[in-house]
Amino acid sequence: MKQQNEPLETLKEIRTLMERSSRFLSLSGLSGLIAGLAAIAGIAAAYLYLGLGLGDPGYSHLIRTENGETNVEAYTFLALDLLLVLMISLLGAGLMTIKKQDRKDSLFGMLPQNDWFIICPFLLV
Repeated sequence: MKQQNEPLETLKEIRTLMERSSRFLSLSGLSGLIAGLAAIAGIAAAYLYLGLGLGDPGYSHLIRTENGETNVEAYTFLALDLLLVLMISLLGAGLMTIKKQDRKDSLFGMLPQNDWFIICPFLLV
């Protein structure tokens, strides 16, 4: 009798694991939109900083000085721009996912609702 219930129990366990993993991997569609808009804003900021137009072929000549040295200010701006876009994208993904998950049930099916401490490291940066 125990052998007959064993496959059924295995299937139930697999189903539970699949439900948990689908909840964990569920991202809000709005988070993708926020990440895309942040990327476009970052590109626009880089173009404005470097003084490029939409039809200009590249920017490698703009991040070097006249004597061929690296323009540290340009690299610093581009690195900060990159980090800002990354932070906005991750924060947007985190906030929208938490908001979406709060509507369904507890966060990732394991934590109580409204646990904002998970995204606090992003807010502090």
